[in-house]
Amino acid sequence: MLLPQVWKRLGEAEGVWSQLVVPLESRRCAPRDFKALALALTDEEEGPEGLFARLLEYDRENFLLACSIAGEEVRGARRRRRSLQVL
Repeated sequence: MLLPQVWKRLGEAEGVWSQLVVPLESRRCAPRDFKALALALTDEEEGPEGLFARLLEYDRENFLLACSIAGEEVRGARRRRRSLQVL
C-alpha cells in the first residue's frame, strides 16, 4: 500500500529530496488525536531526476497528486483560454 507522502528538500544538500509519510497506524489507533497527524521522515531520498521520474510514474498510475515547487521568482497570473464559450 502506498502511504500518503510528502517530498521536501531538507538540509543543505543541493537537489536532494527527502520523503516524509503520514504514519497511518497512529491514525488508526487514535483517529481523533489530531496531534498524531505528524509526518515521519523515512530513509528514502531522491535527486531531481529520480523525484520527477517518480512523479511521472504516479501520474501514469492515476494516483492523486498535489505538487508545489517554491521558487525564488514570482510570476504574474497566466491568462487562461476559455474552454467553454457562451453563445
